[in-house]
Amino acid sequence: DFVEFVLKKKHLRYIIYKFLSNRYIKLLEPHYFLFLLNRAYIEKMTEDYSVYLKFHINNFVLESFTAEKNKFIISAGFEDIISAFLKSININNFELISNKFDYRFNLFIPKKRVVTGATKINFIKEDPEILYTDSLDDINLILVSKKCFYISNELPNILKKNKNVILLNKTS
Repeated sequence: DFVEFVLKKKHLRYIIYKFLSNRYIKLLEPHYFLFLLNRAYIEKMTEDYSVYLKFHINNFVLESFTAEKNKFIISAGFEDIISAFLKSININNFELISNKFDYRFNLFIPKKRVVTGATKINFIKEDPEILYTDSLDDINLILVSKKCFYISNELPNILKKNKNVILLNKTS
């Protein structure tokens, strides 16, 4: 999680984030804890996080995703982070729908996310041929995809009977 990655460097914010997120996570969106951080700092953390992701992603996922010709990516994450990560693994040709960072006077100002697990289906034109996800929040997309790679260490019960869903271990 990008927010946790960034806040580990900012000790007091991290302690507050962990305390509140354990109790009130449904009330607060995690990226709100980045409020008023400097743009240059967030950009540096974005680069560092993309390197971190590159070395913590399942090789099969990386290879199979790289092999896909038409890459349409929809994410509840942030465009800057996703773009930096994709470029770090030499993927330059993709269509991306995601949330954007908002800055005022070079300081991060959080705003409500437009793209979330529940709203992603509203952004697609046709049912996905192949879907890669690590979140049950994408259930609407999972159910309409022709094939879904679910990236986790365990398949949720609700997906176990769906023959189009393939479990990919997160760490192997």
